[in-house]
Amino acid sequence: MKEALLLIFLLINLNTYSQEKKCSDYKVGKFKYTNPLYKNWKVLRNETEQIETNKVDKIELRASINWVSDCEYILTYTQLNDSENHSIVGQKINVKIIKVGNESVICESEGLGAKLELEMVLEKEK
Repeated sequence: MKEALLLIFLLINLNTYSQEKKCSDYKVGKFKYTNPLYKNWKVLRNETEQIETNKVDKIELRASINWVSDCEYILTYTQLNDSENHSIVGQKINVKIIKVGNESVICESEGLGAKLELEMVLEKEK
């Protein structure tokens, strides 16, 4: 009887740990880009807002998020503390999550005259 209970317990635990990540797992969190061009940028996202910060250049960019589906959303830039690029406010970026990993997500974004594919990784709490 003990062996049967142990086996059931192990199967339940293995099933819990082997669940694959899905797009919705990345709707909220702290992220950083893997592309060296964006190494100074950090992203903080909740269900309705994304804040991108560059500590080196002291830039903060805020955007509202409209989730079209679990794997697709539209960012609308609402605030930027950099007066040189203030025209970005009101602009939209269409983003599709095209690949999900254990600690990362690859997104394809289109807007502001560019189409990019970027990988973002979850930033570990310190």
